[in-house]
Amino acid sequence: MHSCSMIVQDIADMSDDSGEKEVTSHKEEKPSRITSDAKDRDKIRDKLLTCIDPLDPTGHPAGLINVVTGQIAPETVNAHDAVDIGNDQLVSFEKSWPGGFNASLSKLVVTMAAKRKSVKVGNSKVYDTNLIYSRVLGLQQSRDIDIKSVLAHELSPVPTSMFDDEGNMRIATTKSTLKKKLQVTVSQRLVEKPEVEILDGCALLWVIHWPNQGTVADFVNAFTKNVMERVANQDTYLIFDRYFDFSIKSGTRAARA
Repeated sequence: MHSCSMIVQDIADMSDDSGEKEVTSHKEEKPSRITSDAKDRDKIRDKLLTCIDPLDPTGHPAGLINVVTGQIAPETVNAHDAVDIGNDQLVSFEKSWPGGFNASLSKLVVTMAAKRKSVKVGNSKVYDTNLIYSRVLGLQQSRDIDIKSVLAHELSPVPTSMFDDEGNMRIATTKSTLKKKLQVTVSQRLVEKPEVEILDGCALLWVIHWPNQGTVADFVNAFTKNVMERVANQDTYLIFDRYFDFSIKSGTRAARA
């Protein structure tokens, strides 16, 4: 009787879908997570390939250098002596006890992030051109750099109107201003019939009127009708842009995230 009861119970458990299912795999083993990890590894590998190899001293310029950006530290940077500077400050601080126990400690360690990039003279900023030149010479030893391309920009390896001091691309925020500058008013009679029309699909979605009492199907039909009317008059290309990694739009995507 006991064996029959166990068999009946096992059959009932197998046919019952309401019970909790046993999970035999970790979420990290799922195909989606494996694919995501592979993409992350590729991004890290691509980033490391653009950096200076810290384990290859033969390719290092003299002095301190940022292995990621290739930036050479000026003489004022003393981060490599931070331990010795800290020990000296500790000795001086202990000697000042008890009167100087609550005194503030000055920051004597100068890092590359804290250094001054320019000196303001009047209303203008004066940059150390010798420092910029030394950085370019240091980068030439470890990277393939076209010196003519570098010197084509004023006191900067990249156009400062398009990139900030950290090398990140500036985000365009006044597209309407540029559009007005490029806009030209002409008579409709003088405009020739266009042979090709290129449509921004994402922008067109905002232009199509959404019916008050309609459904999604009505909106789709209105969108399709608008495009087909254009196709009847000239060659029409409907384009939906997207973001790709390491493209000029990746900076915009990072800023909007």
